[in-house]
Amino acid sequence: VVAAGLDSTLLYATLTAAILAKHSADRYDDAVVGAADDLGAAPSSSPAYVHVAFQAPHGPNWGDNAPPSGYFSDALAAQIEAAAGGVADREAALKVIYMVDLAVGQIDAALADSGLRNKSVVVFASDNGGCPTQSGTMNYPLRGAKLSLFEGGVRLPAFVYAPGYMAAARRGATYHGLVHATDWLPTLLEAAGASAP
Repeated sequence: VVAAGLDSTLLYATLTAAILAKHSADRYDDAVVGAADDLGAAPSSSPAYVHVAFQAPHGPNWGDNAPPSGYFSDALAAQIEAAAGGVADREAALKVIYMVDLAVGQIDAALADSGLRNKSVVVFASDNGGCPTQSGTMNYPLRGAKLSLFEGGVRLPAFVYAPGYMAAARRGATYHGLVHATDWLPTLLEAAGASAP
């Protein structure tokens, strides 16, 4: 969804960047953080939790969520079109996913700019596999899709980025076991040295 000329995915990233800047005592700057004023964020050295749940990647309405063609250079638009193989839903899905990639990069830059990157634990995860019949996304080589219990519906990539907390020996490690969304809360609480409410 494009509102006020800004793709919703990038709008989320812009607001997140403003909140991070305002939260950082090092980076309190009215010009940078004006967007966070309405959200009640204040400069603070206390821990914060920021959850960014991008809406656009949730099909099947890719066409409604895909940013207009002006967001992409001609060369990038041609690459996306070629990768989609002439499937309109897949092309829209690739555009939306590319915008999420840009937004994650924008949030990472905001963490660096605010001096919070080495004080942060970043978790990137999804809730389910793609839905090929409705959105043109693929889960190959896995069998199944969203709404199924096959691996294509429940096995997803995720990563944890915590340069200030993760031991060098653990960086880049791959975990092949089972993880569920409910595992994140106790894991993050333990990492923060907090207990469950």
